[in-house]
Amino acid sequence: MHFPEPIASPVANNVLFKKGEPKVCPAFKVSAVIITYNEEQQIERTLSKLHWCDEIIIVDSYSTDRTVEICYSKRCKVLFRHFDGYGSQKQFAVSQAKKRLDTMR
Repeated sequence: MHFPEPIASPVANNVLFKKGEPKVCPAFKVSAVIITYNEEQQIERTLSKLHWCDEIIIVDSYSTDRTVEICYSKRCKVLFRHFDGYGSQKQFAVSQAKKRLDTMR
């Protein structure tokens, strides 16, 4: 059985992407949504991995540490909402995203 040769594609050959960057089609816009509560120890490292996203939305449950301050310094959109469960908190966060693809933590 003979299979045709694969079609050469810039995506497949990594022509459109820099080494180490996530491989997301440039035509798509990506929103990252994160729910937080007192995540000062982790949030800066997490946000540094999301520099490629078009939008980062933080839904914070009224943290009492520096979480919100760190998020603002990284130009995130920060919303506040009382925590009423992981599922509903994440659904609310995703509903606030304006871009076409979403990643969730």
